[in-house]
Amino acid sequence: MDDNILISNIKKGDSYSTELLIKKYKQNIYNLSYKLTYNKVNADDLYQDTWLKILSKINTYNSNYSFKNWAYTLCLNIYRDNYNKRKSQNKYNKHFNDIKTKDFYINRTASSLTPEDMIIENEKKTEIETYINKLDEKYRIVIILFFFDNLKYQTISKLLNIPIETVKSRINTAKKELKKMIGGTYE
Repeated sequence: MDDNILISNIKKGDSYSTELLIKKYKQNIYNLSYKLTYNKVNADDLYQDTWLKILSKINTYNSNYSFKNWAYTLCLNIYRDNYNKRKSQNKYNKHFNDIKTKDFYINRTASSLTPEDMIIENEKKTEIETYINKLDEKYRIVIILFFFDNLKYQTISKLLNIPIETVKSRINTAKKELKKMIGGTYE
């Protein structure tokens, strides 16, 4: 069903339309929440806070724009306001010791791989996430939006309210930083 119809129905108090909208964007918003926090507990909180904000602000949504981008903007703003303050070195340790997180990545790996290939793939993803998580926030967010959510420069520019050239520059800088951090790891 069309987002604008769903949102119109939600504004009228239709709880079924609310359910459909949440179901439609559940995975997108959760994936963004997880990529921003790299921690299941914080991702769950960010995801819930984002939906609470979306539903409380639904009357301000402008149907001339993409709902997904609007929701992403709210999620990013909530993250910046609340969860970025929780940054600490401990999140890296918690992330890699979290069995559910490891299972999440193993289950996402293509089933055609051998168990050994799955383990290697999981280790690579975990290592890359570690490096991405070490990037300065302004670089990390553009990398997540560009490579993991496959958003275009123009969309990222609108979401973050920065010029397209700045988006391109940050992605380029982030790639260079990641290359320095990875160094000889994959040589």
